[in-house]
Amino acid sequence: KRVWILWTGKPLCDEKGDVFGVLAVGQDITERKKAEESLRESEERLRLITVNSPDQIFQQDSDFRYVWVPRKSERLIPGEVIGKTDSDLFPGEEARHLADIKRKVVDTGIGARTEIKVTLADGRLHCYDAVYEPWRDKNGKIVGILGYVRDITERMQAEEKLRESEARLKLVVENSPDQIFQQDRDLRYVWIPRISLPYLFDGLINAVEVLGKTDFDLLPAETAHYLAVLKRRIIDTGRGEKVEFGHPGKDGVQYFAAIFVPWRNRKEEVVGILGYVHEITELKRDQEKVQQGYERERRIANAIIETLVKVVEMRDPYTAGHEKHTARLAAAIAKEMGLSDDKINGIRVGAIVHDIGKIYVPAEILSKPGKLTDVEFNIIKIHPTAGYDILRIIDFPWPVAQMVYQHHERMNGSGYPRGLKDDQILLEARVLAVADVVDSIALHRPYRASIGLEKALNEIKQNRGVLYDPAVVDATLKLFAEKRFDY
Repeated sequence: KRVWILWTGKPLCDEKGDVFGVLAVGQDITERKKAEESLRESEERLRLITVNSPDQIFQQDSDFRYVWVPRKSERLIPGEVIGKTDSDLFPGEEARHLADIKRKVVDTGIGARTEIKVTLADGRLHCYDAVYEPWRDKNGKIVGILGYVRDITERMQAEEKLRESEARLKLVVENSPDQIFQQDRDLRYVWIPRISLPYLFDGLINAVEVLGKTDFDLLPAETAHYLAVLKRRIIDTGRGEKVEFGHPGKDGVQYFAAIFVPWRNRKEEVVGILGYVHEITELKRDQEKVQQGYERERRIANAIIETLVKVVEMRDPYTAGHEKHTARLAAAIAKEMGLSDDKINGIRVGAIVHDIGKIYVPAEILSKPGKLTDVEFNIIKIHPTAGYDILRIIDFPWPVAQMVYQHHERMNGSGYPRGLKDDQILLEARVLAVADVVDSIALHRPYRASIGLEKALNEIKQNRGVLYDPAVVDATLKLFAEKRFDY
């Protein structure tokens, strides 16, 4: 074991003054040495802390002059500071405020922690978290203060932005016409800033009365069950959903559009839902009125079509039958092609009246057996234009007049009346053209016997891409090949 010894020696002299020996005393100072080493280590730790601390540490005497600043941050204490007071460094009012805080610490001997705002030389206002403790001498007398100051400007700015954001959110929430709320995992209401839509809460207008309740306590059973299933699915899947729903109210059914999203805690666990509900009753009623108007227009259009068909039937029963057959086939082709229901309906209507222009053609020409003369054929060729002139003044929801106008046009431009080609011809008219040709060839005409379905299908197959649209031909051939259409 190594020990420290402090030796104190004194020479021994005889009567003549000659040294003849030494008187020595040894003292074990091992513990003192250990204490000194421990003190040096502690001082080194303190030095490292003070030099590397992000906080500004300093000491001021009883006159509040800076007497010790181990490391100076310009963001916290600007310029040379030793021997100066806060009045030398900061604006007057701010310096007096600091002096009042520090004087109280010195007078009472009680430390203080406070947030202060100080304007630095750069003109910007900085915020600090400051701790001041009384500094005592070895006799316990207070001779100044020890200060620790941390710059919290960025934190304060972030908190201010957060407060502004929360204030904006509060204004939005409290003045929103929509109903906003939060429910827990048991679907009990736990937060409602205000009642915007009393219909949703059994007429209650006080948000406090809703808290703790579920939809089953507030809504008709059917509506509550629908919402409970929906909200439970959102909690289980963690995915939000948009829905529309309605429930009976005093003034009839009330309709709502809602967005429900999962509410998560800090661990990202779903702990409930957040709901936004907007009333759309008026919108729904307006939509119903529009739909009713649309249905009324369709009924009127159908009545007009039926009237025109009856006019044709009275004059030429064959043409009327041909139009009905063509309409069935054209609709089946359109469906096979995957066209929308609306387009299919439009094609069906166009096909029913596609030969309406023949009311301008003399009956003897329409039913004449044998080959027509050039003059007679040219008279026949006016029927698409005549049909267009009849139908164009009717406001159909589909391009019916154009379908009738173009149903004798051909892909290579050899058709009539305008010689249109390819995409110049409406798709609906291309469908109608193929259905018209197949029905005309396959079925009986008043001036000749039926040529047969096989001949009709050969006609469109041989002229696929020449006279007739390839996609329309393919759909037609597939229909008959798979026996999914018959007359």
